[in-house]
Amino acid sequence: MNTAGLWLWKKGEYAAVHAFDRREWFDRFGDFFHLTFALVAAFCVACPVSFIEVAGAVVLGILLIRLWFIRTCIALLFRQPAWLLALLFVGWCFASIAWSADPAAGFLEAASLRFALFLPVLFPLARQRTPLLIAAALGFAVALVVQAANSVGVSAGIPWLITRDFTHTGRNSGWWPEVVGGGLLVGALGLFLPGALFPSPPHAARREAFFTRAVFTGLSLAAIVGIIATGTRGAWLAGAALVGIALAAAVMLRLRVPRASMRRTLLAAGAAAVLLATLAAGLLLTSESAARRVRDARAEVARAFERDEYETNIGLRIIMVRWAIDALRERPITGVGVGGLRPYIESRRDTAPENERRAIDLFLADNHKHAHNAALHTLATTGLVGGLLSLAALSAAGVALVRQARLAGWAWHGAAPLMGALGMLLLTPFDVFHLTVSLSAFFFFCLALAPSWRPRNP
Repeated sequence: MNTAGLWLWKKGEYAAVHAFDRREWFDRFGDFFHLTFALVAAFCVACPVSFIEVAGAVVLGILLIRLWFIRTCIALLFRQPAWLLALLFVGWCFASIAWSADPAAGFLEAASLRFALFLPVLFPLARQRTPLLIAAALGFAVALVVQAANSVGVSAGIPWLITRDFTHTGRNSGWWPEVVGGGLLVGALGLFLPGALFPSPPHAARREAFFTRAVFTGLSLAAIVGIIATGTRGAWLAGAALVGIALAAAVMLRLRVPRASMRRTLLAAGAAAVLLATLAAGLLLTSESAARRVRDARAEVARAFERDEYETNIGLRIIMVRWAIDALRERPITGVGVGGLRPYIESRRDTAPENERRAIDLFLADNHKHAHNAALHTLATTGLVGGLLSLAALSAAGVALVRQARLAGWAWHGAAPLMGALGMLLLTPFDVFHLTVSLSAFFFFCLALAPSWRPRNP
């Protein structure tokens, strides 16, 4: 019975599907308009932040207009553990503003989780997961074209092709800031890899399977080159880990498919070889800038650990970890409150040794607001309570993502949300992705496409 993802539901699958599909007469065109604007929002997940803000607000408005007419559908969402636990975590974040040293900053930080509303906004469209994924993939394809055009524009001196001039930094991120671009392209790579490497559905025609694999292999290659071009070291590591996980998963899935087609297996192996070759070639082609970034990283780590010098990019992130751990030790249950980490670090300045004082001055001058580590920042600001709630919500979401991928036979439309969300989670040691609007929107978009329960497509 396909109701395992619904808590305390004893009426059976037929009743659940009937509740999901029930629409009032007045709302007979609601699904059409809802899907149309949701497709626009899915495309805008890959766009600059203002686009997804506007598109997301429009789709939320449509949901609010329809809410009464689709109330039995939305009621099913409140029987799903991932959504309920996410609500508890978000509620705890807003509650922690009460003991934050900077309530205004705390409200803005908690509000960064607003794209969790993607879960109810997209739930009535759960049957339309594939079109929404295709729209997001198209958005990232356009973003990669813009990134390539930006490179040509800067190299050839063509102003109308330039979206961000990277002459002085050597880091081409297209229409995104460098760090955001690197993180989003890791998520995009997660969307593309299942189509390139995972088994095709048994019912797929050979020509269709070949075309799908070719398209997603090409997009995966472009995403890898794009990640390297951003010069974002955290994204490099997360992307490499994601490729490794995808390759391992593809091998395991191939071994489990009975009598797997030799041609399809060879195609998948070829796609994997091309991906690895492109990764190596990309590193070689950008060897000068990549090598410089690697050398800088090693030198900065050595300076931080051997001489306690933290006034560097990585050195500052190393001491941010210590500050977050100290904040958790001082207030282990509740944390310092969302928005409270920056005031906490600033309060240490007068009693800190000289080297740490210089690091604090750099932290404040660069307008940092978080610990650049999602797990430690969550623990430092919301305490063990928030940490456990976020872990429970992520665990429930992870179960739902894996379940939906398995129900889809690990085909692209089922596995892409899982791999996309995994790409964001792999950024955890390097960024607080859920507080960066673009990354948060993409993460919750992936979760929304794999609810704990969804009706089987007709």
